[in-house]
Amino acid sequence: MKRIGCLLLLLVFFASCKKEAQNEYKKSGFNSYQEFLDNADIKHVINVSGIPIYEGTNPPNIEGEYSTNECTVVSASKNMSQVIGVSLSSTFKFSNQTSSQIDIAESAYGQYAKGSGAFITGSGNKFTLWIEAHQSTGSDVVALMSGNVLANGDIQIDNVTLYTNNPPQPLIIGDWWESVGPFRLF
Repeated sequence: MKRIGCLLLLLVFFASCKKEAQNEYKKSGFNSYQEFLDNADIKHVINVSGIPIYEGTNPPNIEGEYSTNECTVVSASKNMSQVIGVSLSSTFKFSNQTSSQIDIAESAYGQYAKGSGAFITGSGNKFTLWIEAHQSTGSDVVALMSGNVLANGDIQIDNVTLYTNNPPQPLIIGDWWESVGPFRLF
């Protein structure tokens, strides 16, 4: 049950970067990755989690479809500590990458979520994805995914997700969780 709950949390933040709702896309409140960095709550989670941030205008190409079966939640805020140790099991697809944006889709247990226009920064084989998403329950989250492309095409990921508005009970604004592990290329 812990595993399914954590997977639903993952699907939540990939519900969209610009969510389609009745044929309209949600406009992100962030106009650049720098606005993520300037946000006090996001800065706090970056500092507490220790997630690496890779800036630059020449990120590696990460387009492809990946399995998260070996990723695990390693840390979380007090209200989310029950998900620590949970292994993830979903499929991510990254597509339509430019030098600054990328589309993301995730599927798990018959559910599917996708978003377009996430920011991507980095250089060489290192990158950071900057994602803001709105879920159908009304909660908003920010997700940062930093990683590096391995020689075999897999990517090693460090992911942090932060609730920024109207989180589900009993969570509060500012609750977060972090997962790490490889995304295996299909």
